[in-house]
Amino acid sequence: MELSIDTSTRIASVSLSRKGKMLSQISWESEQNHSIELVPAIRGLIERNSIPIDSLKFISVASGPGGFSSLRVGMSTAKGLSQSLGIPIIAIPTLDLEAEPFRSLGLPVCSVIQSGKSRIYFSVFDSSDPIEYKVSEISEFPDMIPRKLILCGEGVELVSDAVLKKYGDGVKISKLHNPSSRIYSLSKIGYKRYLERDFDNIDKLAPIYLRSSQLANAQKNIKGVK
Repeated sequence: MELSIDTSTRIASVSLSRKGKMLSQISWESEQNHSIELVPAIRGLIERNSIPIDSLKFISVASGPGGFSSLRVGMSTAKGLSQSLGIPIIAIPTLDLEAEPFRSLGLPVCSVIQSGKSRIYFSVFDSSDPIEYKVSEISEFPDMIPRKLILCGEGVELVSDAVLKKYGDGVKISKLHNPSSRIYSLSKIGYKRYLERDFDNIDKLAPIYLRSSQLANAQKNIKGVK
């Protein structure tokens, strides 16, 4: 049995899976309350499915980019469970999770999530290029992507009109974002990495921060711990 945790954005999710196949999941919209809501959600999910917590084989967690506080809550909870249960932890970038359902369709995939009021996080997934996670002003985004691709993710509606205006039918847009789609991908990719014994080092593991303000806050927290 596996537990997956995603608190990257206001849409939070937790799930239980067996060998990468979803058994039960909870998704909810959180308004800066991840720290209050996450542990009760995990406890409720485990109790509702009558799963002994010591039967968990590993923890998968979405590592960002995303909201600074929300990412910290998910990551610290996952690391705490990993340490207390003595099981591996596997962290997977949030933009990878958004792109996963579209990676086999034969086009580059660009996943997008919101970063504040006027910015987005995004990444273009193409087999010929290394993966790079970026932050951009919404107005500048169309000039930073290829002409032909699949556009997807929680933040796709923020950029779809501008992208279609610039590139037309060359861009395929997935507008029907399923709030729980990331947690399905997290379970699937997490189990694949578990079989490969591709675990993360819990002492070095940290969320992916891209904005300068997030990096500054992260450095302050690190200094405060020392």
